[in-house]
Amino acid sequence: MCGTEYHLLFNGYAMFAAQDMFENRQLGEIVQDNTAEGFINLCRVFCLLAEQGELARRYEGYDRGETPDEERLRAAVMPYDVIAMRQSVLEALMRGYKRDVPEEETDLGLAELQKKNRKAVKADYLRIGAVNGLGVKETLLLPVGVVFDLLESYARAHRPPKQDI
Repeated sequence: MCGTEYHLLFNGYAMFAAQDMFENRQLGEIVQDNTAEGFINLCRVFCLLAEQGELARRYEGYDRGETPDEERLRAAVMPYDVIAMRQSVLEALMRGYKRDVPEEETDLGLAELQKKNRKAVKADYLRIGAVNGLGVKETLLLPVGVVFDLLESYARAHRPPKQDI
């Protein structure tokens, strides 16, 4: 914003400070208000989140950064920056309320298949299992990578031998 990168953080303090500032109104609705008062509130929330982000960065050992001044922000933000500013605040709010959920494991075999073969249908998958002596249930219970390893080993075993010329 205004040529400076700010790190927004919606933490516990920011949540309670915002509740005090806006008398328990929904913060998401406040920052999406398209009025002059809504813009002032957006700047207040942005400054609060930027201040908390900067404090957290200092606590983590980063060098001191700049925190925005609310009045300067109101004067310097251009109309085309308002949307980006609003979006940044909403993203910080969503990150703040989101619990830390470990990401699901990525099946590398499936990812490789999707790269190689844009469209793999269930019948193809079951056919791979069938040519390797597996039933439908057994095939569907196996990880995708294992099934495609079976396909690769089947293809190698049934490849015509190379002839030396």
